[in-house]
Amino acid sequence: MISIKPSKPGSGTFIGAAGHGAPDDRFIVKNMSIKKLISWAYAGTSLPLPLDQISGGPDWINSNEYDIDAKLDDAQVAAMKKASGRDQILQIRRMAQGLLRDRLKLDVNDTTVTRPVYDLVAARGGPKLQAAKPDSLSKIKHAGVQMAFTAEPGEMHAWSMPISALARALSVDSTIGRPVLDKTGLTGNYAFDLKWTPEISSPAAMPGRSPGGVDAPGPDTSGPSIFTAVQEQLGLKLEPSKGPVEAIEIVHIEKPTEN
Repeated sequence: MISIKPSKPGSGTFIGAAGHGAPDDRFIVKNMSIKKLISWAYAGTSLPLPLDQISGGPDWINSNEYDIDAKLDDAQVAAMKKASGRDQILQIRRMAQGLLRDRLKLDVNDTTVTRPVYDLVAARGGPKLQAAKPDSLSKIKHAGVQMAFTAEPGEMHAWSMPISALARALSVDSTIGRPVLDKTGLTGNYAFDLKWTPEISSPAAMPGRSPGGVDAPGPDTSGPSIFTAVQEQLGLKLEPSKGPVEAIEIVHIEKPTEN
């Protein structure tokens, strides 16, 4: 059973499934556009695809938000209970792909686009990274899942992170403004702390307002840029280049009917 309804204005965005922020037998989405759901569903175990790497489709996939409540069958629940960590995330995203295909008749082509990028490479002197220890996930949990890394404006803390995931995380930083491709050749998982000064003009760097209505202080502007921080703290370097980045082309999709 799958329920898809337009979201109520002002509700928060949320995804939960199979014991991770939702009952064991449910997949739940709140206040999310179909384009954002596609970017999340087709991201494997990494961060969602940037929206500009999804082409095609009608305007409503970006402008309309939906709530989705899907009941998982017994086989899906059993498979989720046997899996762990990243395998659970991958299975949940495959379930979301199946839902999009079944209910919205989604048909996509995997493709690539060539655009300006940054190559993430080893800096002079080599990487300054520590190999992650076995079972070294954070004690911090999000939706019931132990975090492999956490990120906020100007900070990233990793306990067990592949460099490919670091490249994806850097790709969505507004200061960088380009996809980042992992060209380091590093294949393990690593633990590190990265701190930098967010760009003042970016939303992430703008002062906020506390619940009490008092303006929150802006970020410390005395620290290094993201480019300097990556080189000095991680022993890696962001070099401007051009290259292919993964993308999805929407061939066909149908607007969901409310039920």
